[in-house]
Amino acid sequence: MNANTVLLAFTIGLSPLAALASLLLLSSERGTRKAAALAVGWVTAVAVVGFGTLFLEGQVESGSGSASATITAVIDILLGVIAIFAAIRVRRQEQHGGKKTPKWLSRLDQMSPLPALVLGAFLPPYALAVAGANNILKDYSSQSAQFGAMVIFTLVASLDVLVPLLVVLGSRQPEPLLAKWRALLLEHWPKVLLWLFLLIGLYLIAKGVNALV
Repeated sequence: MNANTVLLAFTIGLSPLAALASLLLLSSERGTRKAAALAVGWVTAVAVVGFGTLFLEGQVESGSGSASATITAVIDILLGVIAIFAAIRVRRQEQHGGKKTPKWLSRLDQMSPLPALVLGAFLPPYALAVAGANNILKDYSSQSAQFGAMVIFTLVASLDVLVPLLVVLGSRQPEPLLAKWRALLLEHWPKVLLWLFLLIGLYLIAKGVNALV
């Protein structure tokens, strides 16, 4: 994968809200099962969106090359605008509500594995997954290469829900480290989310405009 695709994957995989959700679930009763369900939902959602985009845009790619390039650039611009609006929304919420934690996060300790699975499916930023698949489609011509790149993209984009779970499974005393991560994310998640959305939005808009001119 090229640097642009890797950047998009890490942007998804550094989602502070997803990591915080995983950490809070791990702190609850039977937390490992709940965090695993969250991770399954997240990975499945990213994979479905990514592979679905590869299939749909692949149909367009089989037509006019210039037309598909234009469509790809327009998609990048639209996704960038969505990311910018998301950054603005996070900023406004931070100004009006301070660093107030979203209500759904406060209810995670009472959540069972099935709702955690559903939550994981709705948490990923779908727009960025589409942008990543869009890049993969342009970078690789063979379906096997596209498939392999999308698998790697999905795994990298799922680090925020996989790493806390792997730490718990692989460590005898993960509690101190998880508590430290949880405290940091509770304090700084709005700013992290704001800058992630802002930078990736500007990047996608610039990339799309550059492809059109």
